[in-house]
Amino acid sequence: MNQIAPPKNQKGLKKDDFKLGLSLGLLVPAFIFAIIYAIDHYFAIRLDKEFIMKDGTKLVIGVGINVLTFRYYMIKLRMEQTGKGVLAATFIYAIFYMIYFIMLDNVNLF
Repeated sequence: MNQIAPPKNQKGLKKDDFKLGLSLGLLVPAFIFAIIYAIDHYFAIRLDKEFIMKDGTKLVIGVGINVLTFRYYMIKLRMEQTGKGVLAATFIYAIFYMIYFIMLDNVNLF
């Protein structure tokens, strides 16, 4: 099979670069976490509760969105280096999750 490689002179978000993938992989879940946190805070105030969703759940949802970013770059655009960066960032978040929420015995899992 012939593999279609992306052109090397791409710019912006269509560039095949590990650093771009790592940046996207770290920023997209953080952005999604912030949005979910704001929505949760808004509804918690409205319903007079502390929080509706735990922080671990918000983080897992944010990292789950990384799968869509990874799939877009690896399957649709065939940008292997960017996809590797997104995957590396996903592993970083997974390690952080395990250390913070499981090993430190924080009860805020789900």
